[in-house]
Amino acid sequence: MKHQKQVILGLLLLCIGCGLLAHTYDSQYLNDQIDVQFGPMFYPTLILVMWILLSLGMIVEGLLKSPVTSQNKLNMPMLVMFSLLAVFFIIILDYAGFLISSIFFFLLSSLIIGWRKPISLIATGILFPLITWYVFEHLMHLPLVHSVWFTGI
Repeated sequence: MKHQKQVILGLLLLCIGCGLLAHTYDSQYLNDQIDVQFGPMFYPTLILVMWILLSLGMIVEGLLKSPVTSQNKLNMPMLVMFSLLAVFFIIILDYAGFLISSIFFFLLSSLIIGWRKPISLIATGILFPLITWYVFEHLMHLPLVHSVWFTGI
């Protein structure tokens, strides 16, 4: 297989994107119409469709490139850990809400890919999910998945 790492990453991102896209059609979002045409899942659906198209592009590009070199070998334990973390993120999203599960996901995924510096961990693991949550919830008034335990976040 040509560029095995890129093809497998593209497949993984495609599966995650399709899973999240399927979640946007959940019945809990059908009642919260912002206006006649657009519901709260319009923008996330748009982003996820772009995500899926980019994943397909990664797969095609990986299949068309030259064979794998020694530096592009697949790190199977990292891929398995990241895949399990992504599945766990999707599962706990309904229970813990976007903010809590995203902070958990970004912190652990940063550690899995090898980031150990405290500043980069704080920036990617805590600040990015907080800023994303704030922009969607408070500036754009697009509700994200809320926790069943903590109604405010």
